[in-house]
Amino acid sequence: MNWFNCFACKQKTVDNVKSLDFSRTSLNEVPGDIFQYERTLENLYLDGNKIIDLPRTLFQCEELRHLDISDNEIQNIPNLISKLVNLHTLNVSRNCLKYTDVPSAIHRCQKLAIFDISTNTLEKVPEGLTSLINLRELYLNDTYIEFLPANFGRLCNLKILELRDNNLTTLPKSLRRLSSLVRLDLSNNDFAEMPEVIVSMLNLKELWINGNCISSLCPGIGNLQNLLDFDASKNDIEKIPQEIGRCVKLTNLILSNNLLSEIPEVISNLKLIQTLKLDYNCLDSLPYGLGELVNLEELDVQNNRLTSLPSSIGYLRKLNYFVASHNFLVYLPPEIGSCVSLTVLNLHNNMLKKLPEEIGHLQNLTSLGLIGNKLEYLPIPVANLPHLRALWLTQNQSHPLIPLQTEKLEGTNQLVLTCFLLPQIQQIREEKFLPPQNISVPKRHIAFSEPGIPKELPVRLTRAPTPYPKDFQRFQRSLNNQLKRNRETTGSIPQIKEAKVTPMKETGDVYDEEIDDNHHLKPVLDNQRHGFNTDITSLDGSDQSKGSLELQENLSCVATQPKQPPPYHIAAAYSKNAKLFNNLEGLSGDKPKNFTQELPQNVNVTQPTPYNKIKAHVDEGFLKELNTRLMNAEVQKNNINCESHQCNMKLLRVNLTPCCYVLGFSITYNEKGVFINKVDENGNAFKKLFPGDKILMLDKQDLTKMEPWQAYKTVLIQGPETESFFISRYEGH
Repeated sequence: MNWFNCFACKQKTVDNVKSLDFSRTSLNEVPGDIFQYERTLENLYLDGNKIIDLPRTLFQCEELRHLDISDNEIQNIPNLISKLVNLHTLNVSRNCLKYTDVPSAIHRCQKLAIFDISTNTLEKVPEGLTSLINLRELYLNDTYIEFLPANFGRLCNLKILELRDNNLTTLPKSLRRLSSLVRLDLSNNDFAEMPEVIVSMLNLKELWINGNCISSLCPGIGNLQNLLDFDASKNDIEKIPQEIGRCVKLTNLILSNNLLSEIPEVISNLKLIQTLKLDYNCLDSLPYGLGELVNLEELDVQNNRLTSLPSSIGYLRKLNYFVASHNFLVYLPPEIGSCVSLTVLNLHNNMLKKLPEEIGHLQNLTSLGLIGNKLEYLPIPVANLPHLRALWLTQNQSHPLIPLQTEKLEGTNQLVLTCFLLPQIQQIREEKFLPPQNISVPKRHIAFSEPGIPKELPVRLTRAPTPYPKDFQRFQRSLNNQLKRNRETTGSIPQIKEAKVTPMKETGDVYDEEIDDNHHLKPVLDNQRHGFNTDITSLDGSDQSKGSLELQENLSCVATQPKQPPPYHIAAAYSKNAKLFNNLEGLSGDKPKNFTQELPQNVNVTQPTPYNKIKAHVDEGFLKELNTRLMNAEVQKNNINCESHQCNMKLLRVNLTPCCYVLGFSITYNEKGVFINKVDENGNAFKKLFPGDKILMLDKQDLTKMEPWQAYKTVLIQGPETESFFISRYEGH
């Protein structure tokens, strides 16, 4: 009898299994053991494995509510997914799914509330997805989609919609029906302006539009009175609308890396704000109303043009973290001593000559950064800060806290603090000057050696920052776009018809044309025609060994594509490309060209493509205008007569492989523009860019029409993702 009871208990335990977790167990297929629990199984976790196919028997577990098959190698979702009618949560992110691999039969899973299909190469929203009207959370991050279908508004029960890291430029008007939406993430897309449909989502609490090309915010943003978190960083916003003062529930406002020149006084209405980030902008001052943000805990205004801080900063009694480095502050208001909760105060790289005595009231201060100022001494109250653990006076400090000594000032007998690092030596900011050309500075080296011991060769160590996963995703998107363009080019070649060609004798006295090894059209101009040398060259910095294997295979297919002779297309393409060069305008059209039977691989049928901020084609008219403007400016400045003197400036296009967020060179700027300062020997620009090169254009971004500091900032932000650099270079490199 006892044995029978034990058997009954064991059998009951087996039958009532509701959850199975096979996460990260290196599985190549779905385990067969799960099918014996098909009547009771509700939660199944198979994420982080190497599963490629989903077996038919998996979909017999009709009681399944939570299915996680993310981070696998799944290439197709079977139509049998429709049998899981009780499915509540489905996670298929980080797989190998495409648009056609998601069946339309998924619309029968009407109880599905949470669907995560992020990090798949969908390129389009699956058809059956918009029929899942009970969805509450939808994650479509990093899926390469360029638009949302017009009927996307059918998902009216959505509360969370994440669309970051895609290629979206607009949103359909049907999204107005998403009245229950609480979180909307549109970061890292290609929006040129803030979509107006957003202002109709009145229940929105989180809005993320960072990492786009938005130049202004909609005045209707004031309608979002329930908004708590708003991130519009890494855009081109120049002005904040007054209506933002109506978002009285805001607690986090992030406007970093924009082009803001002022902050409106209405920001004082945001009484509940706790985090305010205004770093990397163009602010000359902060509004006095900043002091009314009594709940503010974190304030970041680094890398602006501030010369002073408002005295109202003393009202920020809850301020815990304050960063104002890389500005032009010459004076710190004594009211800073009223910020009694302050623990971190960073004032690096300003122009401070002294600190107020009231800084001794900051009894909770743990870190004080004063590197790169003009301080001659420190006030005595600094020695009485009980919790101070770091006092930074120079970048070469061996310890965060160094001993201080008292000293009397001559003439006034004032007692102050000093040390061997004071007074500070103000370093010249290199970005205000051109890099020196061909100047060799002798290097000093101290070495210790003993007789009989061979000298060791010096070892050069280089260090590159480790990119974040988000930057890797952008790099992967850039490679995929290049792969897609190569496929389109390959598909258009066979459509060109063959025609007879009559070879013509080459004249060679005006200009010649050739195709280089990288399939670029290279004109050879008669440079003496106008008295100056204006060469436009293409330097290809791409390295196939660093690209994906799929991209290399595709490029090899393009290289082995059979050639067909289309002489009339060649003639049309050559004459069109010839417009890129200024010196060809006045040439006579009677002089023949020398064509061959071979089709250059850079000739293809032009296809209309949407605007893409990462990969943009060069506008011919713009290049012509740019060249003319540069030549005229150079001639006027130096009083050069182009008929009797030769200008040795060259215009070049340098193609580089994007390296995530790593810029393979350092830059500087002055009133003339942005210049290359130093090139990393291990970077992607080595032997392609040189110190002294002036950067004129990033892809389609014209730097010559910007203020120098704006162009400098643009290169720092967009440079790592840029493929084509247009530069000017004087002869000698």
